[in-house]
Amino acid sequence: MANFNDFVMWRGDLSFIQVPFCEVDGAILSVASYFDYDIVISEDELPIPLSYKNVISDYLSVDNSGELKLGLIFPTERYINLLKLLGKSRRFSDIQISDFFNDQNLENCYQFSGMTFHLSDGSIAIVFRGTDDTVVGWKEDFCMSFMDEIPSQKLSVDYVNFIADKYPSRPIYVCGHSKGGNLAVYSTVFARDDVKERIVKAYSYDGPGLSDKITKTEKYEAISSKLCPIIPQDSTIGAMFNNGGFKVVKSRGSGALQHDPMMWEVMGAEFVKLPTLTKKGLKHKTNFNAAMQRMTEKEKENFVNLFFSAIEKTGAHTLMDINESKLKNLSVIIKSINGLEKQDRELMLDLIKRLLGK
Repeated sequence: MANFNDFVMWRGDLSFIQVPFCEVDGAILSVASYFDYDIVISEDELPIPLSYKNVISDYLSVDNSGELKLGLIFPTERYINLLKLLGKSRRFSDIQISDFFNDQNLENCYQFSGMTFHLSDGSIAIVFRGTDDTVVGWKEDFCMSFMDEIPSQKLSVDYVNFIADKYPSRPIYVCGHSKGGNLAVYSTVFARDDVKERIVKAYSYDGPGLSDKITKTEKYEAISSKLCPIIPQDSTIGAMFNNGGFKVVKSRGSGALQHDPMMWEVMGAEFVKLPTLTKKGLKHKTNFNAAMQRMTEKEKENFVNLFFSAIEKTGAHTLMDINESKLKNLSVIIKSINGLEKQDRELMLDLIKRLLGK
């Protein structure tokens, strides 16, 4: 099965002038955004376009394995190898990177990171980092169920408008994986009208969808042709909320690894598409969205708080922490939610099991 590495080897010698930006390019840059480039880029350099090849080289030379770990969903060694390939390929090493912004606030429960890639054809790709391995990052995803606008969504709109003003007249792609995909779509829907005109496509890779309050508006409909949500066949995260006319891609991953785009099958400049989600994926999407529709906003908030309170009782701060003692941690979670109604308890257990690949 072909994946990102094969794509880079097939297309790596072709510039974006020769072969335009495609959905696989967007996915590669989206997962590459998970690396903490601020360990090699000084604050003074952040606004200035830098050679991505040099940034990759500097990053790989950092002798600190703790900094380079990406967590449960993205096996570090596999993605370090991808980064090495990007640094050697003409297509990606010719890119420049600028305006790297990274902020976390545990108290207000948000995590936001955005960066801009300057492509050789003169266009720019704005990329939002998705949910990392932290429990607080995942909690922010679920807060979308009852909040009209989470902090990261507001920041994403501000970032897109700012970059559009800083680099006028350039065509814009907006991309992101997981929560980053949600931010890519959200910022495209709510960007200024003059900025929307310059956006070519907004790619969401297994990102949670938006609420019906948004997707049923004229503002959303007016921009929907530029929105490209892509989710794997047995998706958990991308099946949440309304993702419009999403495309389903073939994945060889299971459980949490469905969420890893490196596991998605590539053919040429596209992912291999399937006509629909698997039975398991359809069941999860139906059950989750039905549960969200039957709950009031306050009940959704209580559900999310209880769900993550149960996880926090395990003492885990990351998905990797939970995964290290699956049976023990599941036992703690089950005890914490025993008082719930059956349908809510089953939904919680289904969510945690799918995140951990059980």
